[in-house]
Amino acid sequence: MPTNVLTTDSTNADSSDVVVAANEELTVCIKDAAGPGVDTDAKVDVLLKDDGGLYFRVDQLGRNRMALIVGAGTWRFTRVSGTCGVFSG
Repeated sequence: MPTNVLTTDSTNADSSDVVVAANEELTVCIKDAAGPGVDTDAKVDVLLKDDGGLYFRVDQLGRNRMALIVGAGTWRFTRVSGTCGVFSG
């Protein structure tokens, strides 16, 4: 069942932490309030939290509309430009 991760808006914002347990996968996709036609300037950074509590950019949603996260970790999604959001499915 699809779940909202980052609400669609145009301001820079962070999602809440999303925890992926060992042996689980998470599919995330960038979205637009009007549907699947996301603007080309929309970008969301995919960040992984380290053992010291810092977040590191490991990928970016934008031109690549979806990402498959495989493996345990604490993830955050940060809108850096455009009007967009993120959902998981």
